Amino acid sequence: MYGIKVTGTIGVLGAATQKGLIDPGRAVRDLRQTSFRASADLYRWLRDKRQ
Repeated sequence: MYGIKVTGTIGVLGAATQKGLIDPGRAVRDLRQTSFRASADLYRWLRDKRQ
C-alpha cells in the first residue's frame, strides 16, 4: 500500500552482511544464545551469506 517492504530480523541481518557491516557467523552464534528462534534453514542462509 505504501511501498514499504516487510523484512524480519534474519532479513535485516542478511542485508547488513551484504553491506559488510556484520559477520554472519558471529550473528548466528549470538542469536542462538538468546531467546530468538528461527529455523535451521534461516540460520544456515544467514551464516552462508557473503558480500
